[in-house]
Amino acid sequence: MEREDMREKKLLLNTVTALFNQIIAIICGLILPRAILQHYGSEVNGLVSSIMQFLGVIAFMEFGVGVVTQSALYKPLAEKDDYLLSKIMISAKKYFSNIAKIFLIYIVVLIFAYPRYTNQPFDYWFTSTLIVAISINFFCEYYFGIVNQQLLNADQKAYIQFLLKAGTQIINTVVCVILIKKDCSIQTVKFTTSVIYMLRPLLQSIYVSKRYN
Repeated sequence: MEREDMREKKLLLNTVTALFNQIIAIICGLILPRAILQHYGSEVNGLVSSIMQFLGVIAFMEFGVGVVTQSALYKPLAEKDDYLLSKIMISAKKYFSNIAKIFLIYIVVLIFAYPRYTNQPFDYWFTSTLIVAISINFFCEYYFGIVNQQLLNADQKAYIQFLLKAGTQIINTVVCVILIKKDCSIQTVKFTTSVIYMLRPLLQSIYVSKRYN
């Protein structure tokens, strides 16, 4: 009975924090892109969107392994089998670290190829540094965060990542708007975003290392 009550509480907490995270995402999604568009113009905004689309290819490299990992974690969590849990986590981390390494090579290729072979009005240095600034967040998410995220989801603790996402989105929006008003470069703004979003996998890793054996 006590276990059922705990599950219901976790379900309610996950639902509320997921809704809160969506609301924050919508609000921040209206504020920050608009500020970037107004300050840097449509060409820079288009360049940022284009780079993010190219970097989004990492999601296809997962091949559904994240979902499979989460499903495999249910049994050892329910049975408190730390040995099996560790085996699954280590295997998943190896897989995603390999994805991260391939993605790192892809970023290097993109840095050299994208500014040279796309029709855009910016020089090589401007575009390549922007790619680096944006890609840091993508890389860290897959190298450090995704496996711990699946573990928390499987253990009905998705509310932790929802709160972390909402918190970092709020901080990022406030800080980036300040930087934009101070007339900082778009590279500085995007690099700041990557640094702030790196807090998510870092804090998740700290939590997992303390809460799980």
